[in-house]
Amino acid sequence: MKGLILACLRSVLLHLLPASALGCLLVGPSDLFAQPAAEKRVALVIGNNEYRNVSKLDNAVGDARAMAREFRALGFDVIEKLNVDQRAMKAAVREFVQRASNGGVGAFFYAGHGVQEGGNNYLLPVDVGAPADPSALADEAVELNSDIMARVGQAGAKFSLIVIDACRDNPFPRNAGRSIGAPRGLSLANSAPEGMVVVYSAGVGQQALDRLGEADRDPNGLFTREFIKEMRRPGLEVAELVRNVRKRVKDQAAAVKHEQTPALYIQADRFYLVPNPTQVTIAAQADDQEAFWAQLDIARPCEYQAYLEQYPQGRYATIARQRLKVCHAPTGELPPTAGQPPLVAPALMREAGAEPAAALRKFALGQERLNCAVSCSWTWGSARRQLKAWHKAQVWSDLGAKVIEISHGNDLAYYYLGASAEGLGYMDAAATYYRLALTAPIKCDGIFNNCDGFKFPADVEVALKRISMAQPAAR
Repeated sequence: MKGLILACLRSVLLHLLPASALGCLLVGPSDLFAQPAAEKRVALVIGNNEYRNVSKLDNAVGDARAMAREFRALGFDVIEKLNVDQRAMKAAVREFVQRASNGGVGAFFYAGHGVQEGGNNYLLPVDVGAPADPSALADEAVELNSDIMARVGQAGAKFSLIVIDACRDNPFPRNAGRSIGAPRGLSLANSAPEGMVVVYSAGVGQQALDRLGEADRDPNGLFTREFIKEMRRPGLEVAELVRNVRKRVKDQAAAVKHEQTPALYIQADRFYLVPNPTQVTIAAQADDQEAFWAQLDIARPCEYQAYLEQYPQGRYATIARQRLKVCHAPTGELPPTAGQPPLVAPALMREAGAEPAAALRKFALGQERLNCAVSCSWTWGSARRQLKAWHKAQVWSDLGAKVIEISHGNDLAYYYLGASAEGLGYMDAAATYYRLALTAPIKCDGIFNNCDGFKFPADVEVALKRISMAQPAAR
């Protein structure tokens, strides 16, 4: 009876609604890439940026987050691990192998440092040291062939996809004695178990590109962004998918005079990540903007240009344009906001040799910290009347510059810094400074016993609520 009612409803809607509206009504995000009930799908996604003893990376965690979102959209149960040590990596691999066993479908994605040594490919956890002997890598890293590929093959997974984005420069120093690992890239896979497709972001000895040049504002590396585009396509068999990725990456890298050809190892029958080519993708397209925005890093304000190019009228366009002002400030001045003059770098910064543009970006990104405790107390007390007057008159540029110049780390100073950032339109920075006002170790009621009429923490909480209501969608 339920099926008959749905059939009738669908028939009526076909006559009353345009096709686009029908798709939105009858297909929800959870239905979009629905898989057969018997098929068990699990993905392990690992991204490591914050290495403790070797060079850190910039894009690995962002790439991992993007891939995790895509796998979830494709019906995978995702195990997502970011900046993990060896113990956590091995525990995640054990869980992944167990859950993908006995006829399951498994996908493994790793972004981070990787090195080849003695024919083995080692994926490096964030706690890896700088071993003096190459044989120590086996004790400090995770070996791709034996620890992951062989175990997945032995577990009896119906199909498995292994994607490795670790073809970066060797992070270990080159010493006079024997060096650890090849200069860059991973070695050929010894063999891929039956039912497995393995993809490396670059070929043997090649380096994978994070960006195609200074003008490239995409938050993901070249390989990851192209892989995501292909894996969304319905009716595309996995072998064809990875070959498309290889061609797109190779062509774009060649355009900037770089050699990057992803390596493929296919030992599987035909398999589809999105099996039904007739499935409607309207709901997924509506969610693309959310996923794209979530990948952007406020610490890299120029990335927001990529969002505006793709979504010029998007729901976050106003916020993106505001954050781009920090990117487009080559002269050392931040562009004015809402009629306010640019924030001019205070004299103390110039005398200390700080680059004005860098100092102002630091302010606008919420990275400024007030570190003086005692020696500047008299200067702070002498400036209080002027600071209060600037706050009342909304002279945000002078207020912020003077607070930074004095650098007294009390709660009222951070409150003024938050007000300056808010008045100039840098809402994320303002929220950061207001929160620092709540946790500042020096309290204004202990400095000359006067907070200049402000009530803490009540006024700070009001300011944070005001920002939250003004920008409910901002990160």
